[in-house]
Amino acid sequence: MTQVMREEYDAAERDQQERNEARHIKNNVDKARKDHSVSGERWPFELLQNAHDTGPREGLKRVDVTIEWKNTEERAEFSFKHNGAPFLPQDLAALLSGGSNKDYKSETTTGRFGTGFLVTHVLSPRTEVGGLIKIKEGIERFTVTLNRSGDEESILENIKECKANLNKAFQVDDIDGLPSAEFKYYVDNSASMRQGLDTLREALPYLFATCPLLGAVDLCGVSGDGESWEAEEENRVDRDGFIICERTLRLSRKTGKTTKYRILSVSSAADTSAVIVAARLIADKWRVCVPPDSLPRVFRRFPIQYSSALPICFIINGLFNVGEDRQKVYFESEADRSQMHDALSLIPTAMGFLLEKDWEGAHLLSGLSEPKLSPFISDENMVWWRSELYQVAKRLSEMPLVRTGRGMGPAASSDGWSADFVSPLFSSSVPRAVPYERLWGLINSTDHFIPPDLEISSEWTNIAEGWKGLGVNIPLVTLEGLALEVRKSENGEQIRTLEQLRVLTDKREWLARFFDLVGECLADLDAIDVGLVEGLMPDQHGNMRSPRELRRDAGVPESLKDIAELIDADVRSLLVDKELLTVAQGLGMAHTEAALDKLVPKALTGDEVVERCLKRLDEKLVNGKRLRDEEDGLLKGGVHLLAHVWKIKGESGEATARRCPLVASDNTILRYTESQPIMAPVARWPEKARPFHEAYPEQRILAPIYAGDTNEGIPDVVDGLVRWKIAYGDLLTESSPVLDGDRLKAAVRDKDGVEGMTVSGETFSQIALLARELIPRSGSNFAAAKALLGLTLCYITPQDSKWRQWRPVEGKKAAVKAPISIREALWVADLQYRAWVPAKGDEGNTISVVANSSNLEDLLEPNWLDGNNDAIELLSKCFGYDALKLRLLVAATDENARQKIRDDLANLVEAAGSDLDILTELATDIEARKKQKRDISRWRKLGLAVQDAVQESLEARNLKVKVVDVGGDFEVVIQQGGTIDEASLAKLKIHDYIVEVKATTQGEARMTPTQALNAAGKTERYVLCVVDLRNVSEIDLDRDWTAQRVEPLMRLLPDIGLYMQDPTGFIEAARNCEVGIRNDAALRYGVPAKVWGKGISLNDWLSNL
Repeated sequence: MTQVMREEYDAAERDQQERNEARHIKNNVDKARKDHSVSGERWPFELLQNAHDTGPREGLKRVDVTIEWKNTEERAEFSFKHNGAPFLPQDLAALLSGGSNKDYKSETTTGRFGTGFLVTHVLSPRTEVGGLIKIKEGIERFTVTLNRSGDEESILENIKECKANLNKAFQVDDIDGLPSAEFKYYVDNSASMRQGLDTLREALPYLFATCPLLGAVDLCGVSGDGESWEAEEENRVDRDGFIICERTLRLSRKTGKTTKYRILSVSSAADTSAVIVAARLIADKWRVCVPPDSLPRVFRRFPIQYSSALPICFIINGLFNVGEDRQKVYFESEADRSQMHDALSLIPTAMGFLLEKDWEGAHLLSGLSEPKLSPFISDENMVWWRSELYQVAKRLSEMPLVRTGRGMGPAASSDGWSADFVSPLFSSSVPRAVPYERLWGLINSTDHFIPPDLEISSEWTNIAEGWKGLGVNIPLVTLEGLALEVRKSENGEQIRTLEQLRVLTDKREWLARFFDLVGECLADLDAIDVGLVEGLMPDQHGNMRSPRELRRDAGVPESLKDIAELIDADVRSLLVDKELLTVAQGLGMAHTEAALDKLVPKALTGDEVVERCLKRLDEKLVNGKRLRDEEDGLLKGGVHLLAHVWKIKGESGEATARRCPLVASDNTILRYTESQPIMAPVARWPEKARPFHEAYPEQRILAPIYAGDTNEGIPDVVDGLVRWKIAYGDLLTESSPVLDGDRLKAAVRDKDGVEGMTVSGETFSQIALLARELIPRSGSNFAAAKALLGLTLCYITPQDSKWRQWRPVEGKKAAVKAPISIREALWVADLQYRAWVPAKGDEGNTISVVANSSNLEDLLEPNWLDGNNDAIELLSKCFGYDALKLRLLVAATDENARQKIRDDLANLVEAAGSDLDILTELATDIEARKKQKRDISRWRKLGLAVQDAVQESLEARNLKVKVVDVGGDFEVVIQQGGTIDEASLAKLKIHDYIVEVKATTQGEARMTPTQALNAAGKTERYVLCVVDLRNVSEIDLDRDWTAQRVEPLMRLLPDIGLYMQDPTGFIEAARNCEVGIRNDAALRYGVPAKVWGKGISLNDWLSNL
């Protein structure tokens, strides 16, 4: 080759190289500006790399960086400066040519100003570069402008211009205060600038660990968002074969706020891979920083761009096999995988050191999850990544990382306790969301689970779900899982009772919250799968049941449930625990009731319970059988059931009540039939009738229990049985039979002409069961016959005045009506014509005969006739008795005494002579005396009842009553010839008041002159109390008087004294007249009902004291 050719070839080669450089620069600049989303994240780190890899300037230990930006009217300006080592000529050459100054595979640096630097042109194709360059003679300062905006020719020309401008460099002797390098961009892509700055901020704390020479970084924006990061010297500790490096950072903002950070890195040896953690000081407590999702997780000193897809929370730094574009790690050899394996294996080790440091939130860094396909994780490496992450997650799950109520514990353990994690789902198969805190509260308050503390529980749920996705066996508790576990006892068997429910709070409250949560989660469903709460629904005995076995309580009274239990027809075992809903309502829970309605759609009503009870009684109590001792509960239950039906339904419960089995006084089990009515218990008969209960067959009288037993709490149901027409409440009833034959003949006044006649449609008084039961029974039973006679004489005759009365009716005889007079009491005719008196037959057997004065002698007791004129009259008028003979039976007990009475009567008749009226007057006077004695006894009882009523009311107010002017036996005084309206029942001293108690049956209460004068003289302290007896029958007057009976009848007139002033004044004036009145003590002051009726009740008067 000739010299000319050589020169031309060399010139052509240099030209071609320059053009190649220009083309290289253009292609890479175009790529960076086109793919700005990638370049926007990458450019800051290319500038940092160029700064860091120079190493510190001579005399300094660290490299400090300053980044500034500002906006102008036309564009944004951005500059990057550092004080690292000055440029070397080869650095400048690489910068201008777009190449790299060293091999990329170097383990200490990654090359400067190569292709990577061209990425920074995403900010602008034009960059001003200035700085210091170190040459043999010293240091010079230069400035060039890189303009890569044109075509290859323009770029080529710019390279030449830059080289020419280097001639303008000048030597500097003092470089203090001068940046070693400054890159200024006239930004035409502000979005990429902001993107890069944001990425840099995220990575900065970790860069202080991966770039140990990095000292300070200032970010200076003109908008006030500037910040300055400064790092202290690194502290290194060798421990247990690991190197732990810590470095403290200080972040200062333009606002004046300063924040401290701490960077921790753990490696197994120097210059090997490390895992890095950042923490922030908050209120004197270090809290770990969880890297944002956008931050790459793998660094080769600087972020590997696509590694943000790696699902870990630690930052890994190492000399990984990465491409020139620093976007992913390549696994080209087993060594590449081994290096990443070693790095991942450091994560559990780092977590152990963090536990010791007790940094808050350290658990958040343990999060790992299933890897996804991405530019960083390829399909061919997916299995490897999954296996590696599984191993890390498994090791982490076995470490005591979880803070619980029991202390720090692992997520999984084969030989001890481990934490349980809340999965806010209904179930694994029904991915419905469940309110997290409410589910946690239920889980935490059981003895089955140990969840993380509430404030970190949801974080641990996310971590556990990630681990579980990698294949680690982690317990995640759903609402369904909670239900499945909580129904188990300590030995794993199904719990049977509410008391066995292993919860740490009130058991019903826990269940109420559980059902409320179920209801809320499934509010939009018409029904809920009962399998979820199988064995978790308590009945009203506290036994845990399936909802399928239960019904809702539709207001069934507790008393009715007790009745059902008493008769072995228990319904509490069929009903959902009622307190559940009460507790839920008390806690303000809105969904519990709806949940229970869906889980238990059917309700049980009170009527249905009654029906169950009736069926049970009908099964157990066999008609006609005798009640056994073990069936006593059934009897009591039946009585209570009848009481319930009467209380709830009253007379409308007749059909229901008639289905209830009954028990007679001889323990015979009965059913109601219209043809066989039954009598009320003897205890409920009128007192005068009770001694004669033997007149009735025991099987036709209800057992005493139906009259109630206060000692055993058994109610009186007789009133209901009577109103339902199941039992006769009174022995005197009414009957409307068809009368004919001997029966009609016995009932009519005129016996002639009644043959063949009938009477129908008429109602008569009758003794209950007389014709059907009593007469047939008495004919062969002396005791029964005697009881029937006693009943008739002592109760029926005085009670029923109709036996004396005759009524005109129309009879029919051969379809022809005929008027007849008939007795209104049919029982008289039945006792007259029917054979009911037992007698000895000719053959010595017992026969029944029609009653007469002769055969009744053996049945009649004389004491029945004492004071019983009605009985004497009946026997004498209807059964042929001599009235005198009957009265003598009463008056004397032996025949001698009776003969003496006959002699005395003969003397009286002799003395009266022909004036028989004297005898009548004498009889009337005797009767009046007897009546007065009865009245005094009656009113004495009434007076005592008034005193009791007053005393009970006063004692309730801590007051006392004093009886004055009468003795301890509560004397009742009636003036000679006086009436009850003048009777002073009591004079009571109450506090400072005198209460005069009167009773009246006519309406006017009469006061004596002394009483009237006392009232007029003490108008404010004298009170008239009137007991109104106008509507009280003669029979009720003789009943026992109690405070409860008398108090409603009392009216108190506190101002009676005002009413008495005028009349007493008149009497006083009349007494003192010239012709004055005399014997004024016999006067009476009549207080009419319209006056005392204005009075007030005892309670109201005492309240006003």
